[in-house]
Amino acid sequence: MIKTLLFNLFSSSKNSFSSNVKLMCLGMFFVVSLGHAKNYYSKPGVSLNLLTSWGDNSDGSGANPTSFTSINDVFYIRNSVTAVLNGDWTVSKVILGDGVNPCNFTVGNNFRLVVTSNMDISANGTLTLTTTGNTTIAFGTLATTSTVNYAENGNQPIITANYGNLIISGSGNKTVSGNIVAKNDFTLNGGTFILNNGNTSYTLTISGNYNQTTGGVFEFNSGSSGTGTIFLGGNFNNSSSATSSIKTTATVSNGVVNFTGSGTQTLNNPTPGASYYISYLVNAGSVLKLLSPLTLTSSSQTVYIGTITVNGTID
Repeated sequence: MIKTLLFNLFSSSKNSFSSNVKLMCLGMFFVVSLGHAKNYYSKPGVSLNLLTSWGDNSDGSGANPTSFTSINDVFYIRNSVTAVLNGDWTVSKVILGDGVNPCNFTVGNNFRLVVTSNMDISANGTLTLTTTGNTTIAFGTLATTSTVNYAENGNQPIITANYGNLIISGSGNKTVSGNIVAKNDFTLNGGTFILNNGNTSYTLTISGNYNQTTGGVFEFNSGSSGTGTIFLGGNFNNSSSATSSIKTTATVSNGVVNFTGSGTQTLNNPTPGASYYISYLVNAGSVLKLLSPLTLTSSSQTVYIGTITVNGTID
């Protein structure tokens, strides 16, 4: 019917419609054509890469999709505390979580996840990436209380995005390729987080807290040029007992922790030699309270070098 209407509309011998009317009708046709988007919802306790694991009702029941790659379809991961894959998955648009209940989607083994449109993560939703396979994701909206955990036991690229909570765990190098934002907390539990790889000058902006308690290494810069900077709105806690857990590889001070909060912030870094070649900056209007001694230099081990600039208040 629509094809016949368009043929009659644009056949000059059969109508005398103005160009504006034709364009309006053509636009209406495309709206109708694009209006067949479907929402699909995951069933509990199943593998998400199977078409039978999805239904068009919000509880996962109903008709299954015929494809994961229709450009207009949206796939909602919910109805279960955990969700997994048992194979590779290429999908168009994904929304993880229902915004209320916790839901942890883990991509493990060597499975490959490719999201051709983008992935949103709702409040209380968690994406855990332990896979050794290639992952291609463009993140969309990540809620402040959402979490992405880079947990592979191996080298892993960090996708440039505005995260809610960002967790670095597992092992290997976790390398950044752009400015990173954590709207809530940043937690380093394992691996080596490399903010700058060479002569770049990327930033990590954390609205919440910096937490480093069980291990891992924060590498501001692996080269002698460029500056890595943390803009921190909350508290800084590095209670790891390991030395050199926050550093720059080159013997130059090109790592900066910039305290930008509007209230009192705390700095806890009790292990001597835990950080070196780091500059601390307390902004005007910020108040920094020390919860542990802060070693800036040591006569016996000159590698423990740092500076602190106070434009605000230190307690």
